[in-house]
Amino acid sequence: FEGGVDTHGGGIFLNHTQTYLSDIVLIRNDADEGGGMYVLSSTITMEHSRFQDNTALGAGGLHCEGSASLLTLRDVEFRGNSGGTASALRTSCNTTLVDVVVRGSTSSGPDALRIEGLTTARGLAVLRHPGNGLRLVSGRSDISASILADLGGTGVIVEPLADPNSQLANLTVVGCADSGVDITELPLSVQRSVVAFNGVHGVSGQFSSTQPN
Repeated sequence: FEGGVDTHGGGIFLNHTQTYLSDIVLIRNDADEGGGMYVLSSTITMEHSRFQDNTALGAGGLHCEGSASLLTLRDVEFRGNSGGTASALRTSCNTTLVDVVVRGSTSSGPDALRIEGLTTARGLAVLRHPGNGLRLVSGRSDISASILADLGGTGVIVEPLADPNSQLANLTVVGCADSGVDITELPLSVQRSVVAFNGVHGVSGQFSSTQPN
């Protein structure tokens, strides 16, 4: 899927459907929201695929919207995408991320990933992004066994509306120009993680059970 232009989902727009996608490449698509793909109120599993050089005013790679939506990404790479709200992924869906890699973003916006719903991530890697890596806006998030490195902003930002039962565990957050982890007004568990060589703070804000190096 290459060179598509639309208001929602320059490459693919999925609306009220159940779909399995594998070995898909979405490249140089453009949209207002979801430059590569836009998902609304659907159940989507995507594996072994790549979003590359997609652009949007909102989320450059993929935008998933709707609390009834279920999104699973497994072995998916986001490379060189650009967006105003998130370069790679913005989701308010029930989302599972396994072995997802974000690298080389050129986003005009602040975040690589913007999470606004129930999310579980394991094996996530965010590398060489000019802004922040991961922003947890609302909902419960369990992020484990993941790495955020060489970022122009903060590695992980946890906003006040995020679920206080969210957990960050077994993370490596290194080489961020600002803080490694910024927890603004929410007590949160950060466990068995390495947060080091960041520009401002390792972990800032309210947190518990923290073991950064």
